Amino acid sequence: MICKKYFIIPAVLLSLIFSSCGSVMLSGIGSQTSHSTRAGSFMPNDVRLNLTMDDFQFLGTQEVSASYKKYFGLFTIFNSINNQEVAKRNINIVNLFGTSNLPVKLDGTMMRALHIALVNVPDADFVVPVSIITEKQQMFLGSVVTKKLKVKMYKVKEK
Repeated sequence: MICKKYFIIPAVLLSLIFSSCGSVMLSGIGSQTSHSTRAGSFMPNDVRLNLTMDDFQFLGTQEVSASYKKYFGLFTIFNSINNQEVAKRNINIVNLFGTSNLPVKLDGTMMRALHIALVNVPDADFVVPVSIITEKQQMFLGSVVTKKLKVKMYKVKEK
């Protein structure tokens, strides 16, 4: 009598697993239907805007500068930005966006100095760094650095 109980429960479970209703539980047993078709996206892979120098208006050239002392290679104390005393509470920084493969790399000091160029020419749409001159005087455990940046300012012509 006890043996029949132990055989009936597993038999019922096996018949449930291998029946058509149980095929949902085991993905390898039963029938599956799948259908494949081509799919495509109507989104373009490339979007190109062709601009030439005729599409821009030259607004002028600006030169900005920053002078600072660097101690132990870590601490920076500004002497002047654009030949004016540095206001320690007012920090204006310009962030330039675009490709980072420009030959002129701008650091935080030049980003601070570049603010006055955009204030002088508020209509500028593009700022192109042309050259940077760095003068460095070594001191004991520090240095005095003066940087001068030349930028060209452009505006997109209205048609």
